[in-house]
Amino acid sequence: MVGKEVIEVERGVGDKSVMVAESETEDETRDWGERDKDDFPEGGRGWFVILGTFLILFTTYGLINCFGIYQVIYEDIFPDTKPSVISLIGSLQPGIVYLFCIPVGPMMDKIGTRYTLAVGAVIMVVAYMLLSICTEIWQLFLTQGILYSVGAGIVFFTAMSVPSEWFKKRRSLAFGITACGASVGSVVWPFVLQGLVDKIGLAWANRIIGFIYIPLFAISIWAVVPRLQREVRTSIWPKWSVLKDWRYTLIACSFGLAMFGFFPPLFFISTYAHRLGVGKVIADNILTILNSCTLIGRLIPLQLADMFGRVNMLIPCMFFIGLFPLALWLPANDEKMLLAFAVLWGTASGSCTAAFPPTLGQLFGIKDNESRLILLYFMAIPGSVAGSSIASALIPSNSNSTEGFDSLIIFSGVIFFGVTAMVLFLRFSYTTKLKVFI
Repeated sequence: MVGKEVIEVERGVGDKSVMVAESETEDETRDWGERDKDDFPEGGRGWFVILGTFLILFTTYGLINCFGIYQVIYEDIFPDTKPSVISLIGSLQPGIVYLFCIPVGPMMDKIGTRYTLAVGAVIMVVAYMLLSICTEIWQLFLTQGILYSVGAGIVFFTAMSVPSEWFKKRRSLAFGITACGASVGSVVWPFVLQGLVDKIGLAWANRIIGFIYIPLFAISIWAVVPRLQREVRTSIWPKWSVLKDWRYTLIACSFGLAMFGFFPPLFFISTYAHRLGVGKVIADNILTILNSCTLIGRLIPLQLADMFGRVNMLIPCMFFIGLFPLALWLPANDEKMLLAFAVLWGTASGSCTAAFPPTLGQLFGIKDNESRLILLYFMAIPGSVAGSSIASALIPSNSNSTEGFDSLIIFSGVIFFGVTAMVLFLRFSYTTKLKVFI
């Protein structure tokens, strides 16, 4: 009907030509809103997919985000090892997780979604069993840094590629709920890990975590089911042609840049709290407090994104992730300021990793979404691996003070101001109008 009206107006003259431009602009704006025009289930069996993906995030990033706890434990066990070397174990994890997004697609083509999830789950359980018998730093690199991350990468991308097939209008909320798995895990695992370590030691703590994984993965393997038939691949590589769209390349690069600044606060907030000399209870639980607040940032902003546009919500989210380290962490000299930072930065940062995938679905559609997700996460590898190592190199290893943390904090904050600028440019490349769903 819209197309017919436009044709009729084009045959007219005078003021009607203005109507043509306005109609085309409105139609384009709707395309920016949602590229896919088909109806999606928006629930039903899709909610079980969300449950399964939630548990995958709980078991993977829920524990990866808690590496700050391991950092403190390992610094105590290996006092002669530089903190920057220990932090590299944690830095390897998200980098390898993102790297293994590439072979997951062909695996799913060959053996299906459920068997691919099962392979990754077995690798993760075995990794934690082997971790329980490690006594040297190099062994931790092999088990926790590499083997565990390979399994996590397989289950992570397999699960994350499915929710977009079930949701369109509620896509951001769906991804927000799944990302809450990482938030809940980041709250639960520190208590589990620290409690087990205090009672039965690190070795048995790691074994028990491996046993806990088994029923959680069983539920996930049953729940995560794709809706659409997979496109037959002719290559193991993603479709590089998606990079020809400069807007996609820009948003993928902005996500990659964000990873340089995202992990340093997660890895070093506990170390900072201990060196600052705040109460032991606060120092031991500051990371848990921060991670618990990400629940808010993964639900409220992403629900608003479904209402006002995913790119529109990315802008303030990225801005505040950059602002709070500079405004609150940098001048923090007591536990009140540090707690304020943990609460507010945790709330803001919850949207960081959860907001980008649904933005891709909105702007570019479900077609070739798997390739776009793979390349999005591939862009995140350098920042995930190098970000925390760069930041940790700024901290003197032979000091028990907070000396050197100023540079780390500024590094993290400025990175996100750069990300904000990139997303702003993307937003206004579509239109300078403010009240538009983008």
